[in-house]
Amino acid sequence: MSKIKLIADSACDIPLEIEAKIPFLTIINLRIAMNGTEYRDRLEITSQKIFDAVAAGAELPRHAHATPLEYLQQFAAAAREGYSDLICIAINSQGSGGYDASLQAKKLFPEEYPELAGKINIRCVDSHTYALGIGMGILLAAERIKNGATADEIYDFLVDHYDNQTTVIGLYALGYAKKSGRLSSTAAFVGDVLGLKPYMYVAGENKVIDKVRGDKNLAPRMAAFYASDAVDFDLEYGIAYGDDAARAHELAEAIQKAGGKPPYCIFPIGSAIAINSGPKMVGFAYRSKNHHVKKA
Repeated sequence: MSKIKLIADSACDIPLEIEAKIPFLTIINLRIAMNGTEYRDRLEITSQKIFDAVAAGAELPRHAHATPLEYLQQFAAAAREGYSDLICIAINSQGSGGYDASLQAKKLFPEEYPELAGKINIRCVDSHTYALGIGMGILLAAERIKNGATADEIYDFLVDHYDNQTTVIGLYALGYAKKSGRLSSTAAFVGDVLGLKPYMYVAGENKVIDKVRGDKNLAPRMAAFYASDAVDFDLEYGIAYGDDAARAHELAEAIQKAGGKPPYCIFPIGSAIAINSGPKMVGFAYRSKNHHVKKA
């Protein structure tokens, strides 16, 4: 019988208290550099601390992806704990080196830990996305593990989930996206002058979908987009928010008015996405008809 371990990094935005309830899940806390000091995400720094520091004049922090060594250490720990199968879910390979680092660790594992190499089957998955877009898939996989799914079934589920999911964020303010390079300076300037609020994909490549005028129009427009693009209203979707949970609930209500069901989960964004979006944001992840990751 399979004994399955899931490993991810803290860009998945799963809170510590939820991770603690899933004994077969380990999340590597990313390193965040701010004001010349390096912090461990979730343990020493949070998105709110980043928002407060930037508001006080600090430069935008930077995060570093998990290293091959960090993955190797977790792979070895899982093997020693008696897991037969390990599935590692990594941050979007088009925006980070985390997935490549996990593949390097998998390749190095037999050489570095020959005594453990035959005891565990390691597979790596590119999430193609960030934040809740990663985390929701992990939580859905965890439910399936608890219900007795095999390692092959979990791996196939995750690959299919991330290949067909998209993540969309809406921005009420553009300063962070401008500084981080997610929006061009010209686009951000024009948006600020005209009061335009963009919503954009952050699955695969970043791409602006559309812009609306005024804060009150952003959630309804995003809900209408979800209604037009979601594969099935009975499938799960999740919502993320910056520093104001009311924006998440406003979006959830708009989606339900458009015919959808309540969200599977609502989480605040973690540090990795906070660096790029800022506090004034809302977003969702769902299975898309037309805007999933295109395979080469």
